[in-house]
Amino acid sequence: MTDGRTPSWQDWEDGYDPADRLDQAVLASRKAAFPLRGLLT
Repeated sequence: MTDGRTPSWQDWEDGYDPADRLDQAVLASRKAAFPLRGLLT
């Protein structure tokens, strides 16, 4: 999934880019799933 590149990552707590489509998708997933599990306040 990295097309031969070395993957990089950053902690979500360090911040996210609201304009980044991947960050938007991750945030939407967290908001949809985790409140049901009591994990997101």
